[in-house]
Amino acid sequence: MNLKSFSFIAAMVFLVVSLLHLARILFFKNSIILIGHWEVPTSISIVVFIVTAYLSYKGFQLSSKKEK
Repeated sequence: MNLKSFSFIAAMVFLVVSLLHLARILFFKNSIILIGHWEVPTSISIVVFIVTAYLSYKGFQLSSKKEK
């Protein structure tokens, strides 16, 4: 597997994760996600959405670069 295909696959995974967090933010604000006994606040999804969307963007940029 070369760098371009790896970057594209990683960008797609990050895109799916970011869209799932965006869906939670927009449509499931009152949903409860539990990790053990801890209720995960929506603000965590906002931060994770921003980070994964950025990583997806950078991955797509890297996968579309021309090789030297």
